[in-house]
Amino acid sequence: MLVIFLITLLSSCTSSHIWGMDRATLMQAITRRDFSFLEPVSSRQYRDILKLGNGYCYILGLSLLEAGNTEQARSFFSAGFTHDVPPYNLLCLEELSRIGTAEQRYAALEAWQQLAESSFGTLYTDGFFLPPDLADDSIGTARGEILLALGKYTEFPDGIADWYAERQLSEGMTRLFPEILQLSSAEAGTALSKHGVDVPVFDRTTRARIDLGKRQYQASWAVFRELLENRSAYLFTRFVLSDACKAALYGGTAVDADFLRSLSDSLPAQTLASGSDGTARFLLSFYSARILHKNRSAGTGDLADVLYGEAISRAESEKDYDTAVWYLLDYLQTDRSAFLQAVGVYAPLWHDASWYSDVLDAFIVRGVQLRDWKSLGMLKLALSGRADPSTEARLSYLCARTGGGGVFEGKKSDRDFYMEAFEGDHDSLYYRFLSANELGMPIGSYAPGNREHVVEASGAVSTPAADAGDDTEDAGDAAAETAADAGDLFTEDFLAAFVEAGLYRQLYSVLARCKTVSPERAIRLSEALAHAGQHELALRTAVLGLRRSDGPVTDALLKQVYPRPWLDAVSASATHFGLDEDVVYALLRSESFFRPDVVSSAGAIGLSQLMPATAGDIARKLKTTGYDLNDPGTNITFGVYYLAELAGRLDGNMLEALFSYNAGITRVRSWKKTFGNVYPDLFLESVPYSETREYGRKVLAAAAVYGYLYYQKSAEQTVREIFR
Repeated sequence: MLVIFLITLLSSCTSSHIWGMDRATLMQAITRRDFSFLEPVSSRQYRDILKLGNGYCYILGLSLLEAGNTEQARSFFSAGFTHDVPPYNLLCLEELSRIGTAEQRYAALEAWQQLAESSFGTLYTDGFFLPPDLADDSIGTARGEILLALGKYTEFPDGIADWYAERQLSEGMTRLFPEILQLSSAEAGTALSKHGVDVPVFDRTTRARIDLGKRQYQASWAVFRELLENRSAYLFTRFVLSDACKAALYGGTAVDADFLRSLSDSLPAQTLASGSDGTARFLLSFYSARILHKNRSAGTGDLADVLYGEAISRAESEKDYDTAVWYLLDYLQTDRSAFLQAVGVYAPLWHDASWYSDVLDAFIVRGVQLRDWKSLGMLKLALSGRADPSTEARLSYLCARTGGGGVFEGKKSDRDFYMEAFEGDHDSLYYRFLSANELGMPIGSYAPGNREHVVEASGAVSTPAADAGDDTEDAGDAAAETAADAGDLFTEDFLAAFVEAGLYRQLYSVLARCKTVSPERAIRLSEALAHAGQHELALRTAVLGLRRSDGPVTDALLKQVYPRPWLDAVSASATHFGLDEDVVYALLRSESFFRPDVVSSAGAIGLSQLMPATAGDIARKLKTTGYDLNDPGTNITFGVYYLAELAGRLDGNMLEALFSYNAGITRVRSWKKTFGNVYPDLFLESVPYSETREYGRKVLAAAAVYGYLYYQKSAEQTVREIFR
């Protein structure tokens, strides 16, 4: 089936012979990672693979890299950069900047900066996400590390010491630091600093920064404090002072807050002359506040809110402003009235609403636990629509459920709030479903065809760097002409070749970098990946198509976003243990995204994410020996049995069973005893663990979509079954 699918996708490929082989033979060898066909081929002939189409230097380079043949991979990436067209040659350049020799990497990074400033740079603003390791700051760090590795110490315009001070310490900078100290006195005088930084100050400062990275906080702070007392201007640059203040926070005591504050009144003349005194004063106020905040239990926190306010007033960047406001709100969590007052003051002025989602979440959870419905209504009022969209939807739903604590009496009805939660531009399918249920709207009336109503948080797509030409004026036009679908950067042939060559994760990495992915292309590639047994990547690819295009949402696309792999195993286990298939699929999707070999940081294994000890207990009960949790059928059977057993121990309460699956039945019983005398939806909001709350939301929302797509269920029926 996969072969037929790929033949369809690749029907437009050329049949040119290359190096004595036709395309089919060549691709079969690449898929087997048998590169013996390259033995008689000279590097000057590597460009010939472009006869297959644009991007094939990149494909073969990735295949060689995966097989451990780094040297030949570099050669193909180099050929691709020199002879291919954008965006394919830029993908090759990215790889050269990562895996080339030191000289190749430096040249690639220089080329990258030049290209970014040319017309090619529009590719990374209009159609493609810039990889994080090639952002401006990252390039500067990478280039500097290469210069140090090559011993080119005099090529830093302001000297090595200033270069170190201008950035966070990277692993490479830490590793190369001892070599810098081996410079002779004559070399050090010209290479280390062009602005008179003493070598001993640079030495001690950098060692203290390295100690901070190793969490040797007290040793780090002892050095930093002495240097700060001497008012060395080198200590008052942004990154160095930030590190010094962090050392004080984690390695000092409450009295160090006064010491940091005192520095604001006696900054070095060089700091004042450079205009960086504002940033220095912000950092000193901010970390003084954090030190008092941390030591609040010792009775030293009374001035923290004042100092946070001082830091807010001194912030010169949006990020600094939002960071200081966040910590002030975190400090005020114990005083709900003061918290609400601060939200009213700062919400209209903050910049990144998503930055505050967790601190608002903590306030909301505590409000539900206390049954303080009025505070939730007051928060909704104070925010005035300035929270992130999902938080706004959550508060609208809660105000509808609790009457807003009377805050909106005579101004807004419960229905008004439900409509806000239902119609709002947010990605919380959970609150949309619950609100639709309360409004009496069937799922079919708003799911298909309405994009903002079906994009769901559990399918969030990151923007990872790719795993992974001719410099002509019209190269940008050439790139546009090679795209098969409007808005898509790459040809269908190029993307299909990833699947054919077994480069599954590399394909997703390239797709995830694209700002636009058409639903049609996403469905085709998702099907190809699923046929290859790559269900997790098939799902992620379909989610890309849902999130990164403006076309209508069809049931065909939804079925790729909410697929049913291993249907026979799921149906058999669900029937045998008495669970609904839609709930089982929702659990598997939420737990593993259908990746059978995934292992969590805690050690949970496979599709249903079972801990080894739990699996062993299940195996004894099922009288199973010699099991393999990486086997999909076994893992599904064990996971379904475990969920059914939990539901049985909790009198059939599926919501509590799902919580127990995630956090353990002992914790859930404790939460139920403390917070559980409310309706199920409000019990979810009172659960202390944010991961468990979100888990409940994801599973219910996914179960509702599965119920709609495959089992002829309404949202009301799904909600009723889980919340009974």
